[in-house]
Amino acid sequence: MNFVLERETFSSVPVWVRLYSLPRDYWQTESLAAIGNKLGRFVKASEATRRGKYTSFARICVEMDLSGALPDEVILEVFDEEWVQAVDYGISHSDAVDAMSMDIYSETALLVK
Repeated sequence: MNFVLERETFSSVPVWVRLYSLPRDYWQTESLAAIGNKLGRFVKASEATRRGKYTSFARICVEMDLSGALPDEVILEVFDEEWVQAVDYGISHSDAVDAMSMDIYSETALLVK
């Protein structure tokens, strides 16, 4: 029996991001999903975010295409006004690419600072 281990490359992986100073109107799962879908494909909100443990940021997991630049902001509408929401990855693009072999669905994978 010959076993050959090959390394696979992925261009799209789940990444945990923080949304600092997110207006409270956007903390519901549906709103967080809409924000995540602007970045890529929303996977889930962290348990701490769902429980409201932290009030300074919301943390979501988004499946993102790492073959291009990572967006550093998304545009939201708050009470008919435009809100520019910063996106914090806590890691560089190259670190994210290097981390693709991790258990990427774990809440500690691609952990942001």
